[in-house]
Amino acid sequence: MKSRFDKEQIARISIEYAAVNNYWKIFTRENNYVDNRQRCNIIIKHSFAVACRNYTNLSLSEIGGVINKDHSLIVHACNNHDANYKYLRSYDRVYNEVKRGIMKHLNYESDVSSANDLKTVNELRDRLIKVSKKLRNKITELNYLYESEKLRPIRLEEENEFLKKHSRQVNDRNKKLEKELARIKNLI
Repeated sequence: MKSRFDKEQIARISIEYAAVNNYWKIFTRENNYVDNRQRCNIIIKHSFAVACRNYTNLSLSEIGGVINKDHSLIVHACNNHDANYKYLRSYDRVYNEVKRGIMKHLNYESDVSSANDLKTVNELRDRLIKVSKKLRNKITELNYLYESEKLRPIRLEEENEFLKKHSRQVNDRNKKLEKELARIKNLI
C-alpha cells in the first residue's frame, strides 16, 4: 500500500507540529491565556488557529490538537477571520504577533531541516552559523525565562502575605459588623 506522504513530508510536518506546539505553550504563558469563552481568550485562540492554517502545512485536526480544540473551531476561526481583523482592534495586533512568532519558530526549524538541500560546504557552513546564532539567542531567551521563574516564588509569597493580611482585616471588619448588627437587633 502506497503512503499518502513520503518520509520527508512526514518529518517536515512533525517538525512544524513540534515548533507550533512549542510556540503555543510560550505564547499562552506570556499572554495569560485561559481556556474559557472570554473575548480576549477567543481572540487568542482564533488568531493562532488562522495563523497556523495560513503559515503551516498542518491539518485542521493537528492545529486543533495544539490548542486542545477540534477542527470545527479552526474552520469557524478561518471563516470569521476577515471580519475579526476588520472590526476588532485587538484581533489584528494579536494575529500579527502570532504570525511573526510562528514564522520565527518555523524559520528556525526549517533551517535545520533543509540542510540536506545544500550543494557546497560553504553553504552548509553559512547555514550552520545562522542556526548557531539563533540557538544562542534562544538559549539567552530561555535563561532569562529561567531567571524570572526563579523569582516568581518570592513574588508569590509576598502576594500571599498581602492577601493573608487583607483577609484578616476583612474578617475583623466582618466580626465588628456582626456585633453591631446584633446590638441593633437587640435595640429593636
